[in-house]
Amino acid sequence: PGKHRIKMLAKAISDFFPASFPVMIDDIQVKSSEELRTYEMLQQLKQRNPSNYEFTFIVGSDLVH
Repeated sequence: PGKHRIKMLAKAISDFFPASFPVMIDDIQVKSSEELRTYEMLQQLKQRNPSNYEFTFIVGSDLVH
């Protein structure tokens, strides 16, 4: 399921954002051996990336009620 999600996300990014817009996919959740809560994932991302990055979450409609 993780590889499929990344492929879907890559497709969405290529369809909706110009190449000049800096969008990056991180597979931190796919590679994690344990479930990461949003806060925990954000903390790990901030540790791994420079402070000038802005993180945005894209959530599939299957998770919105």
